[in-house]
Amino acid sequence: MHGLYTTWEWLLEVFFPRPVRVAQFDTLAPEVLMRHTRGTQWYVPLKYPCIAPLAYKATIVRDAVHAAKYHSHARASELLAQAIASSVAEDVADRQAFGTYTAPYITAVPLHPEREKERGFNQSERIARALAEAMGMHDAYRETLVRSRNTEHQARSQSKAARIRNMQGAFCIAENAVVRGKDILLVDDVVTTGATMGAARSVLIKAGARNVLCIAVAH
Repeated sequence: MHGLYTTWEWLLEVFFPRPVRVAQFDTLAPEVLMRHTRGTQWYVPLKYPCIAPLAYKATIVRDAVHAAKYHSHARASELLAQAIASSVAEDVADRQAFGTYTAPYITAVPLHPEREKERGFNQSERIARALAEAMGMHDAYRETLVRSRNTEHQARSQSKAARIRNMQGAFCIAENAVVRGKDILLVDDVVTTGATMGAARSVLIKAGARNVLCIAVAH
């Protein structure tokens, strides 16, 4: 079966070749993405704690995000998680030194079920699960939020105010999710105005989360 599967993949590649900017992530090392870490600037200037280690303006980072998000490239999601793992671990360790985030778990910004069905996956969940593994936080991923409203794509909302309005009432807590008193690492692929992460974080805080650190791959 493995040989047949490999042959089928080869045929697909011959007759329906993927763009080079997507195929490059089949073999790319995470260190290539890590070269574009934003250094001390990985903290995003928002009204809530948010870090985004990678520079979205870097072509290789942007291509990796697009490969993960629009081309279902699972390894690109893993590479992005591996590239930010040390930065995230450093930040969490600093917070733990001050007595917070003692036993954090990881969750992802969800897609609406209709959009996830259409796409076939949630790239933020893939990144979050891979980040948990890369940080040695095995079994630390939890499904915590539900996208209760199928919002307009944020990229189509030009102003920050429009993006915030678009996200109002977009999330709720998943059934049986344990949030009260917990320290949570909330993961998404890219942060721009912070409207999406802010809306998701607010729901977690209102449900009783002790701390919520927002983590985007890139900004």
